[in-house]
Amino acid sequence: MCTQTANTHITYSCNTRRDPWTATLSLRIQRWVHRHRSRKALAQLSDHTLRDLGLTRGQSLTEARKPFWK
Repeated sequence: MCTQTANTHITYSCNTRRDPWTATLSLRIQRWVHRHRSRKALAQLSDHTLRDLGLTRGQSLTEARKPFWK
């Protein structure tokens, strides 16, 4: 089993029976999905919650508008 942990402590895993290219692609897609969901959630936070995180509405929207691959 191969695993990779993202900065947000989410572990991505893959099956070693697949070739390395397929495993790498699977990990990349999982990261993209995680980024998309995280940015969508960030954009939906209240102003109060964003202040608690030290972010402005503009900063959260800038992050939310980034493409999933970045």
